[in-house]
Amino acid sequence: MLLLLATLFSVVGCAHRSGARKAVKGAYGTSTAIVIGIDEYKHLSDRQTAVTDASAISDMLTSQGFRVTELLDSQATKDAFERTIFTDIKRRGRAEDRVLVYFSGRTLKDEKGGVYLMPHEGESIDDGISLARLSSEYGLMKPKHFILLTDACFDRLNMPVTSYEDALQRTNYDLLSGVKNRRIAILNAGSSQCPHQVVSSDNAPPRTLFNYHLIDGLSGSADLNDDGFIADLELYRYTRREVSEDARQEPIWGAVGDGIFIFENPLRQLRAELKMDYDSVRINAAPFLMGSAPSSNKALHRSDEKRHVVHLTRDYIMGRHEVTQALWEELGFKNISPDKGPRLPVHKVSWLDAVLFANALSQRDDLKPCYSFDLPEPSPDSSESPVPTAGSVTWPEGLDCSGWRLPTEAEWEYAARAGYFENFVTESGGVNLPAKTLNSPRCTDARLTNGERLTKYAWYCIETKGSRAHANEVGMKLANPWGLFDMQGNVSEWVWDWYQPFTSREQTDPLGPETAPAACPVNIEGRVRRGGSWMNNARSLRLAFRNCHNPDGRRPLTGFRLVRTLPGK
Repeated sequence: MLLLLATLFSVVGCAHRSGARKAVKGAYGTSTAIVIGIDEYKHLSDRQTAVTDASAISDMLTSQGFRVTELLDSQATKDAFERTIFTDIKRRGRAEDRVLVYFSGRTLKDEKGGVYLMPHEGESIDDGISLARLSSEYGLMKPKHFILLTDACFDRLNMPVTSYEDALQRTNYDLLSGVKNRRIAILNAGSSQCPHQVVSSDNAPPRTLFNYHLIDGLSGSADLNDDGFIADLELYRYTRREVSEDARQEPIWGAVGDGIFIFENPLRQLRAELKMDYDSVRINAAPFLMGSAPSSNKALHRSDEKRHVVHLTRDYIMGRHEVTQALWEELGFKNISPDKGPRLPVHKVSWLDAVLFANALSQRDDLKPCYSFDLPEPSPDSSESPVPTAGSVTWPEGLDCSGWRLPTEAEWEYAARAGYFENFVTESGGVNLPAKTLNSPRCTDARLTNGERLTKYAWYCIETKGSRAHANEVGMKLANPWGLFDMQGNVSEWVWDWYQPFTSREQTDPLGPETAPAACPVNIEGRVRRGGSWMNNARSLRLAFRNCHNPDGRRPLTGFRLVRTLPGK
């Protein structure tokens, strides 16, 4: 039976994180934004969505505490550029201030490829503001933090460019240090081919694809490491991934200085107001192929992984991370994880522990608990109540329950695959490992078929040898395309289902068998675990790989994450 114990360590850990967040939030002085959108030009060809794009950015930045000055169409003269971008900032700016300039309009180039932002009445580069001037003058101004966001047709910058591949190597940011140092950065929609792709809907005016994903990123989606802040490089990574997936343009990024331009993640405040500090990702239900493709190679396909069609009919939210020790202790559960740390996943927990925790989180969030316990009546000769066991757990409402619960095995694999059929997924899509690597029983430094190292996406045995043989902080590796971290590696994860081999039969919202009909590969009746762990080799991290264990047993490699069914389906 779990003991309720509030530990001093969790209080200290929470205080440390809160202090760091306050330090970063208070690091900036005035936040100024100059937002420029020009559709109508006197001498250059017009644009179609620049004013709409600029207005949408203004609303977003205003909600984030920026003082916004808009220059739209005929307001966006050369004199207005000079006054708002340079003169006013030079006169009033302080070292702790941050300045953002957004430009959606026409640009021209000189003979050396230098780019000029063109005002409403501009006719030649003599009338424009060059990127070179912007970066050089802001390098000398008092405000240490400047970022230029441009939705324009050019594909070269006048400063060091960070490649997308290099940006992917950065998963964590020293925010406290970053806000103290100078940063001058430029993020452009990319591609010299105009016009850029436009998106529209029945309820909103058309906007460029870059603008759409830029605002989505600033709304919280670009907080890729889920620390509550959106670093400038995260914003680049997010827009680059989303825009290039949908269009033949690739946003480009350049920066100088050791600082970081930081935005707050507005979803954090919303989650706090809704008591949703267990950060979650919405998963929209759809049919998918579950299991692995037939193969005589046991490293690619095991007999219990028969591929079959599964129809999921209910949308749900899933924890972005495995349940952390901080949240576990916050609800009063005793932490017996061998490796301690507030951002480490809680591990060495049984399936029953996970079920009890799900009910406790539901109660804390004023939700109806999903699980009940079919317990015998207390003995008249005993003063103690019967203790829940894994065998006593029932799920009366099934998927209709609105509280927190373990995912079904189908829900887990659907979310882990994020729409792909391959053995692994990266930030940008599905990939495989060479059969030679998967066939090896040794722990090897695996390279995916796209050339990337598996270590970018998963903690597994190659990085956890000797003194490093332990669980690791959540969110340190790159997420899958749906924003879920550590679905492969770190700790394996309990799901609801009793183990049984897959068949080729088509299924709808499967919950697994009601009782344990089959022995696990380890020859015990057990509940399923998915995802592999820090101790496993690459083959055990395949998205179709299945394992199971005694639901009352606690193993140091096992943790869990939770889901909730969303209303409406």
